[in-house]
Amino acid sequence: MNLLILSLAMIIVLVLAIYAMTRGQAIENEIQRLVTTKPLEQIYDEYRSNNFTLNLYVAGGILLTGAFALIFFGAGGLDPRLWDLVNWIFAVIGMTATVAITLGQRSLYSSVRQNMAALLVTLLILTFVIFSEVATSSEREDSLVRDRSLNSPTLSAVLGKITNPDPLPPSRASYYYAEAARYQSLADNCSDPCKRANQAQADKYTVQAQYEDSRFNAALAAQRQHKTDLIDHSQNLEYVETNHTAVVRWIKEVSASTWAAAMMFASLVFVIAFESGFHFTGTRNGIYIEALSRLGYSVKRRTKRPTLYPKQAEPPETRIPKQVTRTNADTENMHDMDKTDPNRQQELDDMALFYQNAKSAKVGELLTCPTCAERFRKKTYNQCFCASGCRDTFWNLTKPERLQAARGA
Repeated sequence: MNLLILSLAMIIVLVLAIYAMTRGQAIENEIQRLVTTKPLEQIYDEYRSNNFTLNLYVAGGILLTGAFALIFFGAGGLDPRLWDLVNWIFAVIGMTATVAITLGQRSLYSSVRQNMAALLVTLLILTFVIFSEVATSSEREDSLVRDRSLNSPTLSAVLGKITNPDPLPPSRASYYYAEAARYQSLADNCSDPCKRANQAQADKYTVQAQYEDSRFNAALAAQRQHKTDLIDHSQNLEYVETNHTAVVRWIKEVSASTWAAAMMFASLVFVIAFESGFHFTGTRNGIYIEALSRLGYSVKRRTKRPTLYPKQAEPPETRIPKQVTRTNADTENMHDMDKTDPNRQQELDDMALFYQNAKSAKVGELLTCPTCAERFRKKTYNQCFCASGCRDTFWNLTKPERLQAARGA
């Protein structure tokens, strides 16, 4: 199992998922579903819950990317007690950039007006974020392996043997040298028969003393070599690859790859899961905000909880006129509206309100057509209707003298 191919496949799936989530038509369909099927109160509650989750993702993104900035950018570690002035300066720079990047992610992910430029910016940010968060996760796994290795009882025992001095090997060389010197003195001070006997004893003890010296030196050299071997062994025990977490060991076993590749793959799985949830939650946040905006509530004000309407009622801004098929009516056969009818008059008032809202709206805003109540986006400063037929029908209904003039009255 090639971990590189799997990693590339996961990244491609992530990019495709982001593209699917940010398609304009998919977002528009979800917004329309919320607006038409759920009351304002329920949408607002779902928005608050989703917004809380999104803020958790933002905090997690700042911590993950911030760890990368502190370790690799300039601070040199996560312990502020070890920082000097230069480390503090680079730490502030790195954390400022981290907060800016993560808040930019939040804003970008929450935008429901996506285009190709936004998608490219998203891919660029994801490239840096995935790299930094994989590096941070891998560094954490590496630190875990090192901590487990340094706290190993085997390493502690080896270090104890290195630090404790070894006792010197036993030796009787001094005794033999003393006896050899004594017999040599006797040999020098006696007659010939006695001299030969004492000289033989002196030579015998001299040989035994030299043997003890060689044996002692060999034992001492063996102790020194043993110390050297212990030091080399302790260095190998300071980082034992088998001390990785169980999932890394499993990935390494099933993929027959290196420890580093298994560790990086496990980190990539975590990061992709995090970024997928971050992007999905951000997209949902933008959808809820847009749905609330179409129902007449602006989240940016944050002054109070939105005014809630009865479950079966709709706010005045979204009430649909009853004659929704007027745009399809034949102008020649259209009857004049009786303005004395209260229901007819209410419909005319609603249409006039929609018209005033459309007239004062800015280009690019979503509006409700005063005639057919269909949603459309204003393209020019003087556009107030979704189609020319709706415009003609509106003025024929609100200005009946136009229709009478057209009939030749």
